[in-house]
Amino acid sequence: MEKDTQDIDRYLLDEMTSAEKSEFEERLEHDPELRRMLEAQSSVHEMQQDDASLHIDSVHTGNTKGNTAIPHSFLGSDYTILVIIATALMAMVLYFIIKN
Repeated sequence: MEKDTQDIDRYLLDEMTSAEKSEFEERLEHDPELRRMLEAQSSVHEMQQDDASLHIDSVHTGNTKGNTAIPHSFLGSDYTILVIIATALMAMVLYFIIKN
């Protein structure tokens, strides 16, 4: 299972060779558990990318408090706590998907 998680990360980050990617996609076609793990981990990756995108936008606009489209109550440490909680919840969902 540890290898599956590492393979999924490498797949989502596009770090696999074309041969590895083909082999992994073949496994996905025949392994519903691996597909569920990919879906759950993909959600976590998307949340992390959204968080990184917000920080990059703040640097480019010179706004160190974050994107002005987001209410101030969600900026800074409050926003970080929400991201940590969301990531922990996704990890728990992934755990229960794998366990069942």
